[in-house]
Amino acid sequence: MAIETSMASSPKHAEALGQIIASFGLLESGLLMLFGYILGVGQRRARVLYEGVSAFHAKIDVMEKLLPHAKEWIGSDEQKEIINILSEVKGINNERVKLVHSLWAAGPTKDILSMIPMTSRNNKSVEISVQDLEQLNLRILNTYSKIMPRYILPTT
Repeated sequence: MAIETSMASSPKHAEALGQIIASFGLLESGLLMLFGYILGVGQRRARVLYEGVSAFHAKIDVMEKLLPHAKEWIGSDEQKEIINILSEVKGINNERVKLVHSLWAAGPTKDILSMIPMTSRNNKSVEISVQDLEQLNLRILNTYSKIMPRYILPTT
């Protein structure tokens, strides 16, 4: 017996959710570059520390805590820009977590699915359109474009 999810009834939702997952991976690769930039080291060295911090939100917290110590090579205006980027990333990640860790059900119309978040105390369903998902994907890509290629250091 095959089990079918509500995504099967809305391939456009499934495709948009897949785009979010792929784009978030791209954003995370940019965050690795930004982490190296904050540390003043290349990607290989940064990766060792970045991968040593397992929780995503903890990686952002570490970057925020390291940033004031990078004032020799990152000016105050640029630090403010980086803080804004990290704030955007936190918001995006919160939305991504809700999307990925939710139950999905048929919505009131064929263009809407109901999402029941499993990560909050309030498990009320939220109606999600394909456009909602596409907008989040655009926010992810826009945030990524603020990081790359600006914060790339040599790979050492």
